[in-house]
Amino acid sequence: NPQVATVNETGLVSVVGIGQAVISASIANNEAVGSLTLNVDGGFNFAPTPTTPAEDVVSLFSDAYDDIPVSRYNSFFEPFQTTEGGVQPVGPQNIIGYTNLNFVGIVFNDVIFPAEAVPPVNATEMTHLHIDVNVQEPLQDNARLLLELTNYGGTQTAGSFTISGNQLLENDWVGFDIPLASFSGLQDRNRIGLLLFNSQLGNNPTISNIFLDNIYFYAE
Repeated sequence: NPQVATVNETGLVSVVGIGQAVISASIANNEAVGSLTLNVDGGFNFAPTPTTPAEDVVSLFSDAYDDIPVSRYNSFFEPFQTTEGGVQPVGPQNIIGYTNLNFVGIVFNDVIFPAEAVPPVNATEMTHLHIDVNVQEPLQDNARLLLELTNYGGTQTAGSFTISGNQLLENDWVGFDIPLASFSGLQDRNRIGLLLFNSQLGNNPTISNIFLDNIYFYAE
């Protein structure tokens, strides 16, 4: 039932309406065993609507604001990135859904696909980064989500901030308001080209499936 769910060419399922949809698959005309049944009752748990005035916000992704141009919501940093997904419609709203997460970036000043590059983010007047996070699986004891901001230009610097597993919830939203001063190492806020999410400890992912929403810089 395409009025309830759609499947793209990579197999990513997006919920688009209320009702029931049954999804099956085949390879070389051989039907896969089993199927996936989605029952959508309209009760999806969305993140709280932001209340920060729009004039104080530089929005990367939020239905509540006008987003600035973004090159890609999935960096596709091959060959080491395993993360799939990106922007997904859920009824009348949009979220970001990532699966098989190890690391993934929201890209602006694109060095891999220069034709898709957009101006880097100017967050000079901003004081905080806001993000809503919803982990879609049981949380491991060592779970963590590392956020990294990188700027580009004649010199490239990066700053990072770690969200620990005990700050997150399974199947529920948690909002974070992170002072940009906490991204130690980030030197120039006027040319941010990448926001990276990394769930790995060493080479081992600690979170694989996650929803993100309301990603924006703001001035307090």
